Amino acid sequence: MNWIVFLLLITLSVSVPAEAETMKVITSDEPPYSYQREGIQDGYATALVQTTLKEAGWKADIEEYPFPRMQCPSVWPRNIMIYPLLRHSGNEDDFLWIGKITDRQVTLFRRREDTRVFPEDYGSTESMRIGAIRDTPAAEQLRKDGYKSLELVGTDIQNIRKLMLRRIDFLACDELIFAHAIEEFNHEVSASESIQMQDFEQVMTLPVNDDGYYIAMTQGSDPETVKSFQESFRKMITQGTIVEVAHWWTNTVEEAMLALYRDALRERGYIWNDYTVTGGAGTGMELVFASREEAFNYPHAMQSYAGPSIRDASLRFNLLSLNRMAEQEQWSKVLYPFVNNAIQVDGKYLAVPVNIQRVNWLWLNPRIFNAVGIEIPETPEAFRNAVIALNAAGYNALVMGDEDWQISTFFENLLLALEGESFYTSCFIRMDTDSLCSERMARTLREFRFLMQYVDRKSDDPSWTEAAGAIAEGHAAMYVMGDWVKNTFHKRGISYGENGYLCIAFPGTGEVFLNNTDVFIFPEHRERSRESQEALASVIMNPEVQEQFNRLKGSIPARMDMNPDSFDNVTKASMEALATSTVLPSFTYRQASPEEFRKGFLRILSDYIRSEESVEKTIEKIRTLSESITGEYR
Repeated sequence: MNWIVFLLLITLSVSVPAEAETMKVITSDEPPYSYQREGIQDGYATALVQTTLKEAGWKADIEEYPFPRMQCPSVWPRNIMIYPLLRHSGNEDDFLWIGKITDRQVTLFRRREDTRVFPEDYGSTESMRIGAIRDTPAAEQLRKDGYKSLELVGTDIQNIRKLMLRRIDFLACDELIFAHAIEEFNHEVSASESIQMQDFEQVMTLPVNDDGYYIAMTQGSDPETVKSFQESFRKMITQGTIVEVAHWWTNTVEEAMLALYRDALRERGYIWNDYTVTGGAGTGMELVFASREEAFNYPHAMQSYAGPSIRDASLRFNLLSLNRMAEQEQWSKVLYPFVNNAIQVDGKYLAVPVNIQRVNWLWLNPRIFNAVGIEIPETPEAFRNAVIALNAAGYNALVMGDEDWQISTFFENLLLALEGESFYTSCFIRMDTDSLCSERMARTLREFRFLMQYVDRKSDDPSWTEAAGAIAEGHAAMYVMGDWVKNTFHKRGISYGENGYLCIAFPGTGEVFLNNTDVFIFPEHRERSRESQEALASVIMNPEVQEQFNRLKGSIPARMDMNPDSFDNVTKASMEALATSTVLPSFTYRQASPEEFRKGFLRILSDYIRSEESVEKTIEKIRTLSESITGEYR
């Protein structure tokens, strides 16, 4: 199609704004700002555009075009809205600017195992091959800086493939776009070929010569219409209408849970907008959020965990104090005391609690136990014997997703069962070096390696839902995981009981409630968004929402004033255990230790299990890690 015909078609498709109800809007695939989800345009910038138009009395007719074409002012006629558009000195007078979406950063990434040092004067090193997207500001910046070995392609997924095949050494990309490109890449490959953010590392940040992403109108657009859009955008930003929420709840059950929050927030006049990164236990989110910190581009709310994670976050950036709301809604009286304490830092409420979850559950397929003719284990020794007997009978005794946090869930349960509450506390709360490097830890590591040889590790699909599905379908006998597993059974129409599934406290931990509490934290914003953030916090704490949410999640509400009769048998059993057991914070789920120690320990544990590394070498690595933790955590 030649340009004259193209422009004619575009022009004919645009109605006169004064008489129209719909505005033609042009965008490009720039996740998480603008992208398609199941055929519908989505993203934070899309939500800003749609709300701006709605405030001004318009509807949006959004079409997606390639990024370079979208940036070209001569292509588009008057009365066209465009986003996300980079604003810089070269196009300042070519568009009419409605409002700023966010700043922009571009980073060079490399494969983590590539240990070559990349010189700061990267433009002079022609042997280093950098992949970029053609006709983008990043590519242009590299070219201006004198780098000659550029390999330009059309999509970030193509660059990821080239990086994985070592056809390029580095990839230049906006950090947030790179994270979403990884998700798209994983959708196109088998689970065994999937990659994670932690497979890459940032080498350096490139300088940018622009003011970031904007919403704009084409030159010649109706002045009154443009003015109304600018006023609507300013009002929306001032009132904090859009609430961008960063979380890792992305499966279908979790989507139903979050719908409760979205609907309740909408009733209060606010719009929930997702910023999601897949990865159980927040493993993907923590890496991506680090890049948002560097750009001071915070979401309005972020999923996190009670305990040290909140303090860690408060040391990195300012968190909104919820003291006023906590006092008005009497959180100290309605929350379980250990939850109430775990969401405060130095007397300030810095998080709102979602739930209480028991981590030390052992999920069972009773039909397999009946077929083999063995009793369900009640002690660590009986558990070991059951594993051996089930394996000898031809069954997968244990199942586990092939992720470090799932491996660690099994380990912390085993350590608690074998060595007791005091030793667990000494290791994972006090981080006592003598305990961590003791013969008791060595004995636990040896038993852990012995049991792991009987585990069916789901490397083809490492998610916890796949592992739970193996129990439901009779492919495995036991799985160590928290409350949330039961939703996998219920979704498949499998009920609790002898003909369905059973769960017991992990053998040897019956007197303990190993706790995991999800929370949301609220980074302070430059624009006025306190009201919307507090509205979401109030929604999460609402008694009716707490009840409905936790019935879907399979967990216990964080509030004590809930009627247990509305919950299922497993949740009632959790509630009873909570009332009668010692509550300990889960190490794996960030409740017990600072993140620096937790991540280091999980990495050491993973190395130990995935290799032939000796117990003695592993203990020495734990010693080095423990001795490196200093400051207020000691």
